[in-house]
Amino acid sequence: MTVTNTYLEELNLQITKMGRNTTEELLSGVVFRLEKQDSTGTWFEQVDSPKITDDKGIATFTKLGQGTYRLRETKAAEGYNLLGDSIIIEISESNQVRWKMEKETFLKDISLEEEKVIPLTIYNTKQLILPATGGSGFGLVTMGGIALMAQAILMGTYFTLQCRKGDDKLRKKR
Repeated sequence: MTVTNTYLEELNLQITKMGRNTTEELLSGVVFRLEKQDSTGTWFEQVDSPKITDDKGIATFTKLGQGTYRLRETKAAEGYNLLGDSIIIEISESNQVRWKMEKETFLKDISLEEEKVIPLTIYNTKQLILPATGGSGFGLVTMGGIALMAQAILMGTYFTLQCRKGDDKLRKKR
């Protein structure tokens, strides 16, 4: 009987984080967490410590072997939205790498850069700043409404107290 073992080199996942919408700027300070699926395939355990993108927008996880990984963005760059979905990365026995967003069904191939680097570029969109709506008189209308409600409460209280005192003037007017 002959048993042949093949040596699989460990790969490095290089994440490049870029902004989208205005200019494609490199985003620093973004925090990523990488988890690996266990042998039962039911849950993920954290691989290494979380990585933060540098001033060139790059974060690198090293020495990844065969298996299924989940990449999560835990902190977005200032002024940008957090990535809404996790990224699933599969590394096969032959070091073929495929990826997908967790909610998607189809895996896409990634070709390795150099020999041991998995390049992954992730784009984020800027947060939207919503303008104040309702026009310029919104504050005045609100204050007027509050004043009218206060006046109605005071008048209702006054007439209720007068009726309880037994003031006949109010009863005769009805």
